[in-house]
Amino acid sequence: MLIKDIMQSVKIHTISKDATVKEASVLMAELNIGALLVGTPAKIEGLFSERDLLKKVAAMELPVESTKLKDVMSTSIIVVEDNEMAVFALKIMVEKKFRHLPVINEKGLCVGMVGIRDLMKAVTRNFEKENKGLARHIIENKKLPELLK
Repeated sequence: MLIKDIMQSVKIHTISKDATVKEASVLMAELNIGALLVGTPAKIEGLFSERDLLKKVAAMELPVESTKLKDVMSTSIIVVEDNEMAVFALKIMVEKKFRHLPVINEKGLCVGMVGIRDLMKAVTRNFEKENKGLARHIIENKKLPELLK
């Protein structure tokens, strides 16, 4: 299963690096999402996530009304191409302890963001389909020798 197969239902939400933490937090709450892409689809400048809010803002007691995203966003961004296998993205997320990955197309344009839950659901669904197919194959092959008797 490819990332772009999962991306059909995933949208990208962007915000300016000059927006405040409060503006970002309100937007994330309204959209019920855990991260925002900072910048534009053509130019990813960073990522602001719930983890950034917790570790860089709340823990440091920074004022949400005046703290700019450019001062607290994550800037070491790893992206995944939309034609990569979903398992590849999941492996990156597990190894790097990320919960969100921006997804780019072949032109380098960000076309969405995939979360670890999205990937887990898709990979699990795919494994379930494969297991059912294997079980059906085993059952059919077991019956075949009986029919040849």
